[in-house]
Amino acid sequence: MLKKHLFVSLALTLFLCVLTGCPPVRDIAVEWQANQTTLADVAKNAVDENACQAALEKLTDQALLANVAKNAKLPSVRQAAVKKMADQASLTQSLLADVAKNTAHPDTRLSAEQAALVDALKKDPDWHSRIKTIREKLTAQTALADFAKNDESLSIRLAAVRKLTDQAALADVAKNARDWLICKEAVQKLTDQAALADVAQNNAHRLVRQAAKTRLAELENIK
Repeated sequence: MLKKHLFVSLALTLFLCVLTGCPPVRDIAVEWQANQTTLADVAKNAVDENACQAALEKLTDQALLANVAKNAKLPSVRQAAVKKMADQASLTQSLLADVAKNTAHPDTRLSAEQAALVDALKKDPDWHSRIKTIREKLTAQTALADFAKNDESLSIRLAAVRKLTDQAALADVAKNARDWLICKEAVQKLTDQAALADVAQNNAHRLVRQAAKTRLAELENIK
């Protein structure tokens, strides 16, 4: 009986340390906790972001991940939970839709909606439908960059790169897209001169390098 009470006391102490973020016991506590429900509670309620993220990393239950995405106190944890859900190939769109519908946090709602769109786009065999979705609904810049670089359809890649606005994402596409046409489209939307100079010097395609030099000259003339 004494051993049982000691064990319960230790468990409660460790859990409280996780919630209140007292290092270094916090890290030991998260490592020690294996129960998925407890991990979800830590991810939602701990005041220390490192403890939340450590618990989230060990959380695999999809329903509990959805609960964390909807209800975690820290915005960064909610976003990380949505991303983890989106990265799971076996995840059903209904869970992401549930997060988007039922969270009280607008940032999480948008992230979940975009993640569900990406999942649907990857599974949709109709490229006309996919292009329409990209043009009218998809705004997540990382996802658009991924489609621009890697989709098998040139039409999809073009639609995605033309929707990009984020300079870091455009630079990534300009440097890493599989074909020169997509790289050139990204270059023509870049305003980051350091990124353009890098493309002008290092891109494997002559036409892309030339486009980057032309774009740099245009930006210099605007000054």
